[in-house]
Formats: sequence, C-alpha cells, structure tokens
Amino acid sequence: MNILKMSLSLLVVTSLSAGLARADWVELTNLDVISGSVVDLNKTEVLIHSDNFGEMKIPREKVSLIGLGDRPQPSAVPSVSQALPESVQPNGGNAEVDRLYNEVLRGGDIQNMRKNIEQSREGLKDLQKDLDEPSAQALDSYIKMLDFFGTIAPDAQPESSKPTPKNTPNE
Repeated sequence: MNILKMSLSLLVVTSLSAGLARADWVELTNLDVISGSVVDLNKTEVLIHSDNFGEMKIPREKVSLIGLGDRPQPSAVPSVSQALPESVQPNGGNAEVDRLYNEVLRGGDIQNMRKNIEQSREGLKDLQKDLDEPSAQALDSYIKMLDFFGTIAPDAQPESSKPTPKNTPNE
C-alpha cells in the first residue's frame, strides 16, 4: 500500500512540475509578451493564466501570436556594415541638407561647426526671452547640450596662425 501511495505522489509531483516547466506565451499587437498557461482559446478571446498578472482575458484582435510551449530565443542580429548604405546617402532634394550632411558625416570644417553651435545656442537664448517661464526652462537642456558640444570641439587653427617653435642655441 505504501508503494502505491509513493508511486501516486511521485506521479502527481512529476505531472505538476512538467506542467510548470512549460510556459505558453501570447504576443500582443503592441509587441508586449505575456507568459503563462493558455487556459482557453476561441475565436473572440484568449484566456491566459500568468503568475504575474493572474487570469487575463485578451481580445483576439489584440493578439498577434500565440505560442504553446517555451518561446524560442530570438535569432542573432546581423552585424551592421561600417560603410554607409545608399539609403542613408543624402537625397539631393535639399542643398542645405546635403551641405550639413557632408559637414557632419564627412568631417566638415571644425571652425564652421563651432560657429554653427554658437549660432544655435544664441538663437535658443533669444527664443527663451520671448517664451513664458516653463517653455523657456525647457530649452535650458538644449542650451547646455550645445555648450557641451562647443567645449569638446577641438581648437582648430589654420596652419599659418599656429606658433612655430623657435630654435634656441644651447648655452
């Protein structure tokens, strides 16, 4: 009799643990994923029991994918090429956009970049004067960001204005 009880209890524990090891999942149309056990499935709704959320009824129109069993791991993302693809090249429709694109991505003149940063910063400060207090404060972070960019841009002096080292005779 004891062997029968032990066998029965072992069977119950095994079946419960096997049920807990399997995790169904539902992917919603907004790409959220809910893990748990699918309890009921029909044309109008999915009933899933989740440890985190309890029992949930989800309308089928909000469900994009239902997985019975463990969810597969996502595949590896291919590496991004270092070269700029043609789709990122300037479109040629706007000369100003093309000029800025070439300056930024192709290593434009540092002095021009500093000048653009300073003009943008001054423009934002002028705009702040015309705005109410909450709106003006919202621009502070942009001004601080431009201040930061201005400090990290290296000093670029033309070759003719750089001081040349003088040779002094050894005494």
